[in-house]
Amino acid sequence: MPSRPDQSFPSDQHLLAAMAPALWGDLYQEGHPYPVRVTVHTSQSFSDRARRVLIVIRVEPHKRLWGKKSFWVEGQEVVVDFLIPEVEMYMSSVPEVIGLHFKKALEGFPKQVAPRLFEFDPRIGNVLQVAESRNETWLPSPLFDPPGGVRFPFPRPQIDAPLYARHYNQWGRCGKCKADLEFGAEVTWGGGHLLWVCRKCLPRETYATVR
Repeated sequence: MPSRPDQSFPSDQHLLAAMAPALWGDLYQEGHPYPVRVTVHTSQSFSDRARRVLIVIRVEPHKRLWGKKSFWVEGQEVVVDFLIPEVEMYMSSVPEVIGLHFKKALEGFPKQVAPRLFEFDPRIGNVLQVAESRNETWLPSPLFDPPGGVRFPFPRPQIDAPLYARHYNQWGRCGKCKADLEFGAEVTWGGGHLLWVCRKCLPRETYATVR
């Protein structure tokens, strides 16, 4: 009778397969020249009876073209370190366990790195309709979302409350011309710097990038 495979050490293939959706969500584009490099290092932690996973995420230095002017974006390296207990590998499937740990470990990733990658967001140019309910077709991604995530555009609230006013000033107005976004109007995602904008306010050259 063949012995049970050792599940206490997830393979590099398992780790890489889990890392892609944890970072990119459903937005990964094969062959796109994103200036980000990710490496994974693993080792056994005997004292914890766990597998230690070390992820190094580096945004490479690059230039971007903003309003027809070139700006230099400095590189940054973020190290994510966590443990995957052996016992969890026997309680559930290896990919599921790894995926849950990756998702939790990368919760702070956007506020550290995403602002340097906003212009590479493949959702830029996506059109939504201003409405009171969220759009279920939107694809979130920790690699490109601004800190705190993306809120959907909504019309001016009927009640006067500080929280509503703060959210409306950020998400209910065009990120460029600051015009109020009216109910039912079509708006375009302009990336983490501009947020939602009137379609006429998104010049094609705004997010053109050069290496």
